[in-house]
Amino acid sequence: MRRMLVLPLLLPLLAALVGVTAYGQQQCEFDITGTWRLGTSETLYRFEPNGSLSVVMPSIEGKLFEIARADYELDNPKAPKVLTVTAVVNESGVFPTGTSSVKISDYDETSFVVMSVSGPVRWVRADLERYFIVFAGREGTINDGGPAFAMLIKTDGKQSQIETIGLYFENGRKKIGSVPRDLVNQFMKESRTESDVMLRVEITKPQFERSLKIAKTWQRRGQEGALLYSGTRYAMDLDNSVLLREIAESLNSCGERIKLYKLTWRIDDEVVVNHRPPQVAFQYFKRLKQLNETLHVRDEQFSQIWQPGSKPPGN
Repeated sequence: MRRMLVLPLLLPLLAALVGVTAYGQQQCEFDITGTWRLGTSETLYRFEPNGSLSVVMPSIEGKLFEIARADYELDNPKAPKVLTVTAVVNESGVFPTGTSSVKISDYDETSFVVMSVSGPVRWVRADLERYFIVFAGREGTINDGGPAFAMLIKTDGKQSQIETIGLYFENGRKKIGSVPRDLVNQFMKESRTESDVMLRVEITKPQFERSLKIAKTWQRRGQEGALLYSGTRYAMDLDNSVLLREIAESLNSCGERIKLYKLTWRIDDEVVVNHRPPQVAFQYFKRLKQLNETLHVRDEQFSQIWQPGSKPPGN
């Protein structure tokens, strides 16, 4: 009963500071940088941020070698309608001689469509790196909860990097920031205990970069002591729930990629109504796992991809 008396005080505060979640989808700004291919072709097109475009193909040994190079320009990089290409090295005849332009009729995070003489042609992302997000948590105690955090993993099959953000315990005190390595390592494999939860999903480069930007912002807030909430026993738990929800929802900024539990902090939010603030993040992850079980990358799949890199995860 005491918790229900506190709840009405917390809900308006959260609604005012965090705002109501907008679940509508929108077309995001375009980003052509990265590696693309035409359909299922083995030829790869690398668009660099400096306006350079290189064309590469795999050799018999599996190594990539360049066959052409050009300069490119978009009429509007964030919402393009025209792609202009000027050949620089073109002995293979990949590009038309001189400068040519094509119209872009559609785009999203993973593809764009250009209009050719023979009709529309779709380019699809083929980045050599692969990206994953992991939502990991431990139930902990009723009064204090347990650690709950997000991991962002980037790997090219040879080296890997991890960024982490969330709540963990240090000398018995709660902290928000980059998570210590020993805790990260505990969630690199699936757990068989119900007191742990872990959802691992493969994501796109744009999703990874949006999530990484959020993680960096909250890492800085934690270092500077500039978190959103203070003056209450549950301030750290509330901050963590907000940042983890922000990361999860960023995955759907340009269309539904995962199923979301609507963490609204209103009376229709059964997680918040039925659980203490220290348990909210763990329960939120449990529901994300239930909703996205078909997207979860299991250990046997992940072990074929994951190669720990030289950059240590966490602290």
